[in-house]
Formats: sequence, C-alpha cells, structure tokens
Amino acid sequence: MGSLECTIVADSLEAAEFQMDATHYYRFRLPAGTRVRVEASGQWGFDGATHGPTGQQGRLDKRSPGYPKAPLGMLIGGISALRVDGPMDRSTAFEAIWGANTIPIGAGWEQDAPTYESYLYLICNDAWGTHGDNHGALTVKISIA
Repeated sequence: MGSLECTIVADSLEAAEFQMDATHYYRFRLPAGTRVRVEASGQWGFDGATHGPTGQQGRLDKRSPGYPKAPLGMLIGGISALRVDGPMDRSTAFEAIWGANTIPIGAGWEQDAPTYESYLYLICNDAWGTHGDNHGALTVKISIA
C-alpha cells in the first residue's frame, strides 16, 4: 500500500506556524511534561472535494489511520515515543502512531504531552496509499508551553 513521506518541521520548538501539505505527514518533538496546542485553518482535499481541517463530516473509511474517530480529510494527530524520520509504512502508521491513538484535531486541539519525550505526528486523514492525489494545504500553528 506504499509509504508516506515525512516533513520534519522542528525537533525543538516553542512555537511554529507553517503550511501543511495534504500529501505528507509531519513530525514534531514534544518535550516531556509540556502542554501542546494545535490550531489549523485553510483548505485542502481529495477526490475532487475541498474542505477545511474538520474534513468531510460523516465520511469514514476503514483504510484511513483515523478510522473510526475522524472523518476523511480531517487533520488528525498521534503521539508516540517512536521517532520516524523518513517514509512511513502502513504498519508503523496504524500500530505505533495513529489507529487507536488517533487524536481528531480538526481546527484545534490542546493537551498535555506525555511525561516522557515523545513525538507529535500530523496527517490529513485519508485512505492509506492515496495521499498522493490530495491537494491544498492548511496553515497550522503549534505552540508548546
């Protein structure tokens, strides 16, 4: 089913604002015990549809890493101690990053990071292996306190 390329925005940050392309996943280091906040705006999409960071409400797909917590096209996150630097395969994505650990972020989310160093992964929720035909980008703001 292919792999997905990584864009590493920062391995050390207090705040970042960037354009998040709908075709890649993104990774950020979270220092232990900090609080992380994500805000997103803009338009991206797939299959000819365009929507915001909350995705296409009611549209679920078992092949997506956010199933069943998030609709297709939603900005989702996952927190893991696993550090992935390059292309990510489906097994790693579903077992170590998203799957049961999916965080439906949409336009915004805030939470305490784990008490150990970990990584926040962000992705457009879409059927695995089909991200290549996605379009658009979100403006994403991350702050860590």
